[in-house]
Amino acid sequence: MLTLTPCLTEAPPSSISRTIHHLTWTEWQVTFPVFPQHDDRWKRKFEQVYDSPRVVHLDLFGGQEESFELGGVLLNRDSESIETVILSSDTSLPKSLQARVVTGITMTPVYEKGQLIGRVFEDADARYCILGGIRPSNPSAPRGVQAGEVFSIIQRALQRHGMEFRNVIRTWFYLDRILDWYGEFNCVRTSFFEGIEMVVMPASTGVGAANLHGAALSAKVIAVLPKTPAVCVQKAVSPLQGDAFSYGSAFSRAMELRDAASRTLYISGTASIDPGGRTIHIGDVAKQIETTMEVVEAILDRCDMGLENMTRGIVYLKHGSDAPHWGRYCEWRGLGNLPVVVTQSEVCREDLLFEIELDAAKQHPSHPV
Repeated sequence: MLTLTPCLTEAPPSSISRTIHHLTWTEWQVTFPVFPQHDDRWKRKFEQVYDSPRVVHLDLFGGQEESFELGGVLLNRDSESIETVILSSDTSLPKSLQARVVTGITMTPVYEKGQLIGRVFEDADARYCILGGIRPSNPSAPRGVQAGEVFSIIQRALQRHGMEFRNVIRTWFYLDRILDWYGEFNCVRTSFFEGIEMVVMPASTGVGAANLHGAALSAKVIAVLPKTPAVCVQKAVSPLQGDAFSYGSAFSRAMELRDAASRTLYISGTASIDPGGRTIHIGDVAKQIETTMEVVEAILDRCDMGLENMTRGIVYLKHGSDAPHWGRYCEWRGLGNLPVVVTQSEVCREDLLFEIELDAAKQHPSHPV
């Protein structure tokens, strides 16, 4: 089973972590719904859990005026972090952090023009690559040009390590002023996928968020190259929604990764959209939350999982003031302390008020923890 480990026994700040055991290595996903800035109690607990943790990627959520002073608290002395900063215009929501940590395996850094953008590691069955903080070199270029460059950067980085964009199973795109150019972005993405003959679209999130560099977008990806039949990547079905590609968005609703020890499910950014691709419950955030969670739980159920298997998640709200609606929903459902960050972001449609993405995992019975 998955392990739930509160990183602090004291009063908040606190964290929620999930541990996914693979055959010869371990992945740990930790969520700080409220980032404990200037407080290193959680650092000491972190160091107690693993002797030599390796932070593969950090997501930081907060406003432009807030500084994220990590100060190496999650990192070994000989390590650097790959960060994606998701800026919010609503300062009423707390700063938050999510970290993805991999232990028990050697990792190789990935660079782009001298900048650390990711890490590659592999076991006997597959090669894995996680890239983050990807951004165009010229924030003054037309937005479509910037988007095309981001895809090219990802492709080049993967090719340098014996992989291709076709091996990408999960993407995140944070678009500044998304409602102004999401259609253009989709055209760039679709054209790129057609050019590389992408067969199975990755799971994906595309939301509106500015970045510290003033670029039109920033991105991160997870890629997996199976080397033996022990590792399998496949598209997961969303029983309550149609194929996003049918209305111009080139992504899968969810992707499942299986290895010899566990299954991991990556559920795309999901919102209150009916099977025909139409927004439903316009203007009613509580109903949008309820419908969205029904869609998410249907995907989980199809994969023999539930919310108890959730390892991390992000809630994107069009209006930060709607955060209490999410809290009331969780209380109504008795969901307890989910590993979820709540942030304010524009969703890809003007009438969407709520979106959630999440990962979930389950150990194989033959490989219990």
